[in-house]
Amino acid sequence: MARTLRRSKTKAPHGFNEPRSDALDSVNLYIGTTGTEPNKAGGMIPSVSPPFGMTRWVAQTLVSYVSATPYNASWVLEGAEEENSKIHGFMATRQPAIWMGESGSVAVVPGVGFECEDGTVDLSSVKAPFDERGLRVVGSKNAGELDYGRGEVVSPSYYNVVVEDGTGDEGKILCEMSATSRVGHLRFTFSPKSGAHGRPRPYILIEAARPSIITSTPSNVTYPEGHVCITPKDTSASTPHPIPSSKSVGQDAANQFKGYFCARFGFKATESLVYGTIQNGSVQLGGKEAIGPVLSAFVFLPEEVEGGVDVRVRTSFISVEQARANVEAEVRRLVSEGESSGFNNLDGGCDGPSKCIKKACNKENW
Repeated sequence: MARTLRRSKTKAPHGFNEPRSDALDSVNLYIGTTGTEPNKAGGMIPSVSPPFGMTRWVAQTLVSYVSATPYNASWVLEGAEEENSKIHGFMATRQPAIWMGESGSVAVVPGVGFECEDGTVDLSSVKAPFDERGLRVVGSKNAGELDYGRGEVVSPSYYNVVVEDGTGDEGKILCEMSATSRVGHLRFTFSPKSGAHGRPRPYILIEAARPSIITSTPSNVTYPEGHVCITPKDTSASTPHPIPSSKSVGQDAANQFKGYFCARFGFKATESLVYGTIQNGSVQLGGKEAIGPVLSAFVFLPEEVEGGVDVRVRTSFISVEQARANVEAEVRRLVSEGESSGFNNLDGGCDGPSKCIKKACNKENW
């Protein structure tokens, strides 16, 4: 039975809600995000991006494909708590509509692993598969609001959610997200608790190539190849991979097109940095480059920044070099326009992008 629905919690916290806009702050991004199955869903997602942005960023509760979007908020209403009560990462999506497929996506996934007695990290604690990496959303204290019991803040310019860190030791992760047109701005604040598993070690995983569902049939899966290259000097990663089209509209995969991204982390790499690649379940510790399907890269946070990290992911359909240039151009523009308060600088932050989205959405700017 559906619970009583009231006004959504859409206002971002102080520092992310400027300039004020009664109209924009009243937008309920949960509208159209529910449905008991893909073909009965509204086809909308609570994503962040400027108007007509190249890439939109959204929390993942579902695997997206033709007829299914990355996010569905109706897990409480429809009784599917175990299915949709988790966040599986934060996705750069270019899915143009619910009846179309994804193109050149990339996902950023926070997690917490463990340190072994000998001081090394337990690589088995890094979770790459979609089902394994899901982190349960911390419930809202005011379940009567139209947030479906979630501890989320959703707005067109800023998103945050609190999730359990998956260790079973009551640790939590605050995940924050905003975006410029081609760059995702994410911040993860970890509050791990020591337990029986060993010392907790936060990490970030980047999913470069995932299984691709063709048409609207979940069992019709292909495995496109990706390429990932980790450069510890500037802690960046990039990957090109084919952009599939929807065969349901009579088109084959657009193999001549590729999507590119480059991720920058808000800390300096050292020789002790723990990183690697995961290709189809095979972990390569210290691996700097890999090619193949079902591909991810990961990095454990250095001890001095284990409390939190900023991640900027820039995207391009042209080249890795263009992806790198996009973050320089878009972030430097924010700084030049005076949107550099707090932690908004070339190394991280999402307050500046949030303000720019709100400015772009204001009526006087149209």
